[in-house]
Amino acid sequence: QTHVRNQVITAVDACQQDNRLFESPTLLVGPGGCGKTQTARCIANMVAATEFNTVLAQSLKTPGDLAACFLEQKPGAVLFLDEASGLSDAVQLALYLAIDQRKVFVNAKGSSPIALDIEPFVLLLATTHEFTLNDSLRQRCRLILRFTHYSPQELEQIAKHRAAALEWNVAPEVFVEAAKRGRGTPRLVLRLLNASQRTARADGADTITMEYFRKTCILESIDKEGLDSTEQRYLQILLDGPLRLNMLAAKLALPKRTIETVIESDYLIRSGLIEKDGQSKRVLTKKGLRHAKLLSKGEGYE
Repeated sequence: QTHVRNQVITAVDACQQDNRLFESPTLLVGPGGCGKTQTARCIANMVAATEFNTVLAQSLKTPGDLAACFLEQKPGAVLFLDEASGLSDAVQLALYLAIDQRKVFVNAKGSSPIALDIEPFVLLLATTHEFTLNDSLRQRCRLILRFTHYSPQELEQIAKHRAAALEWNVAPEVFVEAAKRGRGTPRLVLRLLNASQRTARADGADTITMEYFRKTCILESIDKEGLDSTEQRYLQILLDGPLRLNMLAAKLALPKRTIETVIESDYLIRSGLIEKDGQSKRVLTKKGLRHAKLLSKGEGYE
C-alpha cells in the first residue's frame, strides 16, 4: 500500500513538527484483510500513543454508548473504531457532533442533556463499505486512507516477512504459489501459509515444502486460482450455459445476496472468471471456461 504508507508518513511527520495529535478523525477504507487494522496499530506506534483501543462499531448501539466510549479515552490515546459501517444514523450524528464540539451529550433524568468535555485523542474509523457512512461524517474526516488489493509480488514479500518472524523454514516456491492463490489479500495468503505449516508439523516435518503446500491446498479445497469449494461449484454449474442469479442460488442452495456480495463481487468478477451479459445472466469468460473444465476433470490444483 505505497500510497497509504506515504500519506501516513507525511501526516505523522507534520503532526510531529507541529507538536500536535495525528489527523483526527481518519477514515481507513478498503477490502477486508488488506491491512487497515495493522495500519492503525502502526499509526499508534509512530505517534507514541498513550493507549491503543479497538472498539467494534456494532457494540455502540446508542449515542450514550458512544459518549461512554469517548469519555474513557485518555489524552493522546488512539481509538480504532472498526467496521464503522455498523454505526446507526443516530450514533453517526452523535459522533460528528462530538468531533465538531469536542464534547459529548449525556441525558439526565428530568433535565436537559449535559455537555461533557472529552480528552484530546485520535479517532480512526475503518470500513469496507464507505457508502454506509453519512456524508456529514465522511466530510469531517481530515484524512482518508484508501486500501486496495495487493499484487502477487507484494503478497510474496508479506508471506516471507511472516515466516521469518515466526522462524519457519519455507521452500521459496511455496511463497510464490501461495501469493498466486492469495486473491490480492494478505490475510488469505497468511491463512494458507499457516495451514501449510500445520500440515507439515502433523507429519513431524520442520520445513514447509511444495509437497506439503499441495497437500494443504487439497485439504482446504483451494485451487490454483484461489477458489474454495463453493466458488468451484459455481463455475462448474455455468459450464451448462449462462444462468440468472435466482437459478444459481437454487442450484447452490445459497441466498442470492450471499452469491452477489460474497462469491461474485469478492473475487469471481474481479478475477475475470465470470461476467454478466445484457440480461444479467452470469457467463463464464474464456479464462473461467478453461478453469471450470479443469475442475470438472478433478484438476486445477497444480
